[in-house]
Amino acid sequence: IVLAPVLELPIEEPVGPSSYELLLKNYSKLSKGFADESVGVLTGSKPVRRFKRSRDARALVIARSEFKCEYDKCTGMPPDVDSQGKPILEVDHIVPLSEGGSDRPSNMIAICPNCHRAKTIGLNKKRIAKEFLKIVGNKEQLLNLALN
Repeated sequence: IVLAPVLELPIEEPVGPSSYELLLKNYSKLSKGFADESVGVLTGSKPVRRFKRSRDARALVIARSEFKCEYDKCTGMPPDVDSQGKPILEVDHIVPLSEGGSDRPSNMIAICPNCHRAKTIGLNKKRIAKEFLKIVGNKEQLLNLALN
């Protein structure tokens, strides 16, 4: 495996739609609009707990990330894009909904699949989650200052 050739794909800067620019411009106002009540259990035919998730909150987090992994210790995002030409990012709830976390951008972070796995199953997942909360808090504070 060590000697296997590395697949080198061209890394192109994605062109984000203007809707993301609008989201960033109105980040502070929009972020405050997500109520804690939006978290709830959806019931279905199976006895499985499912939680309401806001697509708008997810889009706001992606806009905040500027299409990059928000973890400052990221060792590298996948050198590919999705079918829409955007970087491969996942939005994760820092405090899981199942543990009482909210579906607000302040509890969400855009991270690459590698960082997501480290936060989900890694030996240091609790420390990483605390770091994520600080990262998101700092970003939101900077956005609020810049937009006010």
